[in-house]
Amino acid sequence: MTESAGIDILHVDDEPEFLEVAADILEGEREEFTVETAVGVSEGLDRLAADDFDCVVSDYEMSGETGIGFLRTIRERNPDLPFILFTGKGSEEIASDAISAGATDYLQKQIGSDQYTVLANRIENAVEQYRAKQRATDLDRIRALTSEINQALMRADSRSQAETRVCEIISDSDPYLLAWIGEVDEDTQEIRPRASAGVEDGYLDDITVTADATPTGRGPGGTAIRERRVAVSQNVSEDQQFKPWQAEAVARGYQAVAAVPLDHQDRLYGELVVYANRPQAFDDREQELLADLGRDIGYAIHALALEEDLHTQQTRQRALFENAPNPVMAGEETGSAHRIVNVNDAFEETFGYTREEVIGTDVAEVLVPDDGRAAHEEFRERAMAGESITTEVERITADGPREFLLHVIPYGVTDDTIEGTYVWYMDITDRKERKREIDRQNSILRTILENLPMGVLVEDTNRDVLMANDQLCDTLICSDEYFFCERSS
Repeated sequence: MTESAGIDILHVDDEPEFLEVAADILEGEREEFTVETAVGVSEGLDRLAADDFDCVVSDYEMSGETGIGFLRTIRERNPDLPFILFTGKGSEEIASDAISAGATDYLQKQIGSDQYTVLANRIENAVEQYRAKQRATDLDRIRALTSEINQALMRADSRSQAETRVCEIISDSDPYLLAWIGEVDEDTQEIRPRASAGVEDGYLDDITVTADATPTGRGPGGTAIRERRVAVSQNVSEDQQFKPWQAEAVARGYQAVAAVPLDHQDRLYGELVVYANRPQAFDDREQELLADLGRDIGYAIHALALEEDLHTQQTRQRALFENAPNPVMAGEETGSAHRIVNVNDAFEETFGYTREEVIGTDVAEVLVPDDGRAAHEEFRERAMAGESITTEVERITADGPREFLLHVIPYGVTDDTIEGTYVWYMDITDRKERKREIDRQNSILRTILENLPMGVLVEDTNRDVLMANDQLCDTLICSDEYFFCERSS
C-alpha cells in the first residue's frame, strides 16, 4: 500500500489478462496510482476486508455475479467509498441501476487507451471528493470532540475526574478504540496509566511503556514524552518501532496510535495515548488538533492540580487554625483598616467575644487600647512589608485589659503586598502578675534587710549566697576567696 498522498485502487474483473493490462495502463496514467487486482467478487471482498483502498473499479458481469451486487455489499460496509462501474456491457438500464445502488460513476469500456485516460480522470476526481468529504467529516468530528472534552474539563472537580472523563469521551468517538492518560515514574522512567477507557481487555497490564531510549521507549508513548510533541504509529502491524507492543495491539484491533504530551508552561503532566481501529488514522490536521487538545488538557490539569494543592493547604491551615490551643485571629488589610476575618474557639474563650461580634471589625477599634495605637500601627507597617513580629502587648478583652505575647505572621506575601496576617496570642497576664508580685516581695525583703541593725546573709539550699546587706559587708572583710557579698541597691 502507498502513503496517504497516493491513490490505492482495487480493480475487480473476472478476466485476469484484462486486469493485468488495465493495471499497467492506469498506473502509467498517474504516478500516484497503485492498482491492486482481484479476480471476481469473492476475491474482491476479501481484498477489501484485508486492506484499505481509495477507490474500487469493477466490471458488471463476472462469472454469474454482477458489479451491482458487489456494490451493494460494499455500501453496507462503507457508504462513501468511491466505486466506478467499468463495464463492456453498457446500457441506460445498467447505468441507472448502478447509480441507484450508490455507484460514484459509470463508464463503458472501449477499444484503445483513450478511455483509460477518462477513467483515470474519473478516479482522481472521485477520490479527491471522497477525501475532501472525509477531511470535512474528520474536522467536524474532532471539533465536536474537542468541544465536548473542554466542557467536561470545565465541569471537572478534580484531576482524576477530568482525566477519566477525557478518556471516556475519546474512546466513545469513532475511529478510536482506547484512550489512556499516563505519567512518568521518575525512578523507573515507566509511563504508568492514571486513567483509561475503551476496548482495553488487559492491554495496559500486559505492556510496558517507558520514556527512555530503550526499545520500550521508542514508540509513540516514549517519543511524545521525550520530545514534547505528538508522536504517531500510523500502522502498528508494520511499524518496527512498535514491535514491543505489536502482538497485543493487533489482537485487540488497534491499527494506529497517537501519543500527545499534556503540558502547560514547560511543566509536563503526562500524556494522552489514543488507539484507532484503522491505519493512517492520524493525518497532519488531526495531529494538529490533538496537539491543541493536549495543551487544553494540560492547562486544565494544571489548574485542577493547583486547586487541589490549595485545597489541601487550606484544609491543613484550617485544622491548625481551628485546633490551636492559643487564641488565633486572621486579619486582612482593607483600605486604612486591618479587619478581622476569622477567629478560633480559643480566641472566643480567652477574649470573651463571639465570632459574630468581631469578624469584619477593625482590630484597632476592638482590641487595641488607646495607648497602644501607635505601636499597633508600627506592627501593621512591618507586617505589610512581610515581617514576622513577636512582642508583648496589652489587649482589650470582654473582661478588661490583659497582657499577651503576640506573634504576627504574614501570609500570601508577594513583592509589594501581603494577603493578610495570622495573629497568635499567648495570655501572659497571670505570669506577668506573678513576676510583679515576686519583684514586689523581693523589693520589700531588700528594704527590710538594708534597714536591719545587724548584718544578714541569705543563702539557698546549696549554700550559695543570694543576698547580703550593707551592715554585714561593713562588719566583715568582703573577699572573693571568702564569700561573695552582693550589696542590695
